[in-house]
Amino acid sequence: MDKYMQLREPLWTRNFKLIWVMNFCLIMWSFMINATFPLYVLELGGSEMLVGVTAAGFSIAAVTMRPIAGRILDNSSRSGVLATPDPCSWGTKDFSE
Repeated sequence: MDKYMQLREPLWTRNFKLIWVMNFCLIMWSFMINATFPLYVLELGGSEMLVGVTAAGFSIAAVTMRPIAGRILDNSSRSGVLATPDPCSWGTKDFSE
């Protein structure tokens, strides 16, 4: 048992902490956008049905893209994928004003 404990690396390394913080920020962003985007759609004059469609669109996109993003990350350089900007966000710049 002592030999196993000597070979074991600590879990809370610098990289693990950075990944944990980034994942936490991503999850908080997701929760905030899911809570506020329906209100934004209503403010723009959308109906309750449109609010439901947009909320479903967010959920469907998240569920569909996770396996695809996982496969891309597994089959290519992680640093290259992370350095590539998200093409989907390019079109959203016009909506922020």
